[in-house]
Amino acid sequence: MERLLGHNDLFKATRNVAELAQRIQTLQRFVHVSTAYVSSFMPKGSWVDETVRPLGAFYIKDVGLPNVYTFTKNLAEQLMLDLHAVDFPVSIVRPTIVSCLNGAPAPGYFGNNSGAIAFVMAFATGMAHHTCHDQDHHVQDVIPCDLVASVIIAAGAIRHQIKPGSTPSVFHVASSTTHSEPVANHFRRIFLPYWTQRPPPFTLYSRPYRKLWKKGFYSPEESLTFRYRNFCQAMHIGVLALGLNVSGKKHIARLLKKQWKTWKLYNTEAMDFNLFFSVSNTAALYDSLPKSTASDFKMLWQAPEDSWDDYYRLVFDAIHTKIFKTQSA
Repeated sequence: MERLLGHNDLFKATRNVAELAQRIQTLQRFVHVSTAYVSSFMPKGSWVDETVRPLGAFYIKDVGLPNVYTFTKNLAEQLMLDLHAVDFPVSIVRPTIVSCLNGAPAPGYFGNNSGAIAFVMAFATGMAHHTCHDQDHHVQDVIPCDLVASVIIAAGAIRHQIKPGSTPSVFHVASSTTHSEPVANHFRRIFLPYWTQRPPPFTLYSRPYRKLWKKGFYSPEESLTFRYRNFCQAMHIGVLALGLNVSGKKHIARLLKKQWKTWKLYNTEAMDFNLFFSVSNTAALYDSLPKSTASDFKMLWQAPEDSWDDYYRLVFDAIHTKIFKTQSA
């Protein structure tokens, strides 16, 4: 166990902060930020409630979690389960895939080019030209960062009534049950038109989007076709990165390799969660806010008032300005 956790400090950091919190006699509540994908062991298409489930096993392969990150986040939740109602009241906030700000103070802002940003850039540069995901059914649960921040603040402000045997309050910050769309819809309706009209200053291929959704775009991860395409693309990216380094464009080479690392991780069946996260507790938390402050704490991404089209264009414009150093249209 110690050897496994040695590769990831998430559990240790949570434990250290919890031990510090235990010394604070006036502490009224403790908010732990987890991830909705502590439930990624559940079957595809499952509805995920806002509850903490006992782990019940000690190895990733036994639990069914895809990586050390989700495993240690799950362990941290077990720690919170033990501390709640004994040392202090605990709230657990579980965001899905956190992306750019949607609203104030800086619409479109993102802190780094990892995660969801790297995924978008993989599409923009033509890297996403084959996949093992069934895009017409796969749902990617993205949530703007400012909604996550609102839930964290509100979860820390609620009054807990601790009862013997009670469990921590869990709040999902997710879009899969309030504004769900298959990834293919986003690709076809939003990604493709935007990046065709405003391509980035560099792409992997002269025609970066020509293979999308044509015959052969989808192939199973274990197939020879998929493995061959991955190998060819890795070689292509390696040669490009070497050329960029030699020509003095090391920052672009690093960016290219980071995109490839992110896309490779996403483009695996282990990351095809396709889960639907309940936000009942989050909705109740929002309804409990005073009307005078509720408008400042957006917590739910809902159809039809929230537009994926507008949001992604905001994100794309920010990527053009911040990463590609081009002006917004």
